[in-house]
Amino acid sequence: MESFYSMCINAYSHGFIYSVIFAVFFLLTVYSIIHALFHVRSPQGTTAWVISMLVQPLLFPLYWIVGQRKYLGYIEMLQNTFEENKDFFEERFKFIAEHRDTTIDPQWAQLNHLVWDPFLKGNEVCLYNDSVEAFPVMLDAIKSARISIFMEFFIIRSDSTGEKFFTALLDKARQGVRVYLLYDPMSSHISKKWSKLLTSAGAEVRPFRATRRRHNLFRINFRNHRKILIIDQNAIGMTGGLNIAEEYESKGPLGHWRDAFVSVKGPAVHALQTVFLADWMWATHEIIDLPQSIPVAGDFAGDNNSNPASVMVFPNGPADSCENATILFTTAIRNAKKSVRITTPYLIPDQPLLMAIKAAALCGIDVQIIIPDAPDHYVSWIAAFSFADELTAVGATVRRYTDGFIHQKLVIIDEQYVIIGTNNIDNRSLHLNFEISLVISNEALAREAIRRFNADLEKTCPSTDCRQLAFIKRLAIKIMRLFAPVL
Repeated sequence: MESFYSMCINAYSHGFIYSVIFAVFFLLTVYSIIHALFHVRSPQGTTAWVISMLVQPLLFPLYWIVGQRKYLGYIEMLQNTFEENKDFFEERFKFIAEHRDTTIDPQWAQLNHLVWDPFLKGNEVCLYNDSVEAFPVMLDAIKSARISIFMEFFIIRSDSTGEKFFTALLDKARQGVRVYLLYDPMSSHISKKWSKLLTSAGAEVRPFRATRRRHNLFRINFRNHRKILIIDQNAIGMTGGLNIAEEYESKGPLGHWRDAFVSVKGPAVHALQTVFLADWMWATHEIIDLPQSIPVAGDFAGDNNSNPASVMVFPNGPADSCENATILFTTAIRNAKKSVRITTPYLIPDQPLLMAIKAAALCGIDVQIIIPDAPDHYVSWIAAFSFADELTAVGATVRRYTDGFIHQKLVIIDEQYVIIGTNNIDNRSLHLNFEISLVISNEALAREAIRRFNADLEKTCPSTDCRQLAFIKRLAIKIMRLFAPVL
């Protein structure tokens, strides 16, 4: 009899515990659904998450990890910094006003409302095709540094490529140059040996932790995808698609690595530096104690340039109040009068950008797009077939690069504007990652970019019509298209 009562009590206890667990999960799921209704930015994303959690409540933890598109605290930190350093920023605003290009087409100048700095005139800009061209320039710039080196990369590894850069940074740190290295911790690997050597020499080596602060604790889906190199604060700035690892020197399984990098000398370097300083302050909660003097005429290496370019530094990320990257690219495409040329490793546009590209093609604009023929991420590569088909159907030309892997992120509008930086045409770059692009107005640079684009076209083949593929491949493409909003 006693054992029977014990069994009843145990059963009741277990039932009570299970009921409590069920109630907690139920309440958390309801809270997650309500949160998604108020905070997921797109109607498609809201619908997908609400239905998913209604059908399978156990998915609510996944929502908190990968379902967020709003990054908290970053903008507030910048506002607080402004309040604490008003004198410096007032001088900076004067500098920006002096170098602002007031001749920019108003349709392009409207982008000024989205970012910190407008188009700045008087810059010297140089384009590099790949690591063969870019890395020697980057290393020479590091070796020439006298005051400071600001370096921020999505991927930096302790392989043969990384060691060349680490060695150069170590030499400069030992010479007393202030070295600041910021990296994404989920994508990079800096060995303990190099980390210790650099820090012992006085260099500052820090990760950009997307999970910093309580509200972002589980938001591992946000990454810092920026690539920035700035020498001596205002001397030269560089950005583009290259990371610091062996595959970017064509030593990986994909073979030849086609990419793009750009160097800038002039007022725009000061704007690029502002992005780095903001990221550094967020990552470390520290303000770099170098004198942040405002440059004056004659300070810039590009002051004597005979063909100056106007440059807008365009950072975007999940802390933005609206979808800045999507607005940038849709505005650029809608401003096109003759041609749109796009090179991207991942062709997975969101709906507004897809509609902008289709509208341009339907209006008779010459739309040409180059994407890789070889995949580095199979899911994204498969999904791109669907978008390529949809764009080809309305008159756009989509071709696949066959000479290795093409990783450059480039948009050329007519023969005047070039957008180059770290933004891919996919959900991660448009909505989830911290990115950086330069919007450049310069006919000579645009013509050079077109020349290189046409050279790449000679190494392409037409994108395969999905209707010609086997059923199982067409099914895979359709399924991957469904996941496009999260790729």
